Amino acid sequence: MAVLNKNSFVGLQIEKKELDSLIKDLDTLFPDSDTKLRNTLRTALRKSAKPLVGELRAQINRIKPTTNSKNPERDTGQLKKSIAIINGKTSRGRKPAVYVGPRVKGAYDKEDRSGFYFYFHEYGYNGIPGLRMLDATALSKGAGVLNSLVGNLKTIIAKRFAK
Repeated sequence: MAVLNKNSFVGLQIEKKELDSLIKDLDTLFPDSDTKLRNTLRTALRKSAKPLVGELRAQINRIKPTTNSKNPERDTGQLKKSIAIINGKTSRGRKPAVYVGPRVKGAYDKEDRSGFYFYFHEYGYNGIPGLRMLDATALSKGAGVLNSLVGNLKTIIAKRFAK
């Protein structure tokens, strides 16, 4: 069950019995492979984070184009396209992580496709206050994402056992 604490952060509470069951199933599936275990956990995280992408794109729709912009479509259209679930690094024993935000690497490192300017909308620029879209997204959809995480992990484990 996801809970909202006094600092407005979302946390996850799970019963010990259910957690032990998940750990046992994962150990049974991947007794020797940390890589496969991390990939399975990351898959569940990615599946659970999908509602955050839609909510963040909806937050971007609320941005008003600037009056002095040379290309008003670039203000939001390109930014919305660049929002995605991004895999975090897992090398050297790091725990699996996924992030939701603008893509700025690979095919998205070109200026005409990149969402690098998301930072300016999020934190403000030239005296314009930041919109804090990530905070609003986390508060509105964060609890649902965490609640779906355990269910998604159980589904993935069941599929792997069926193979």
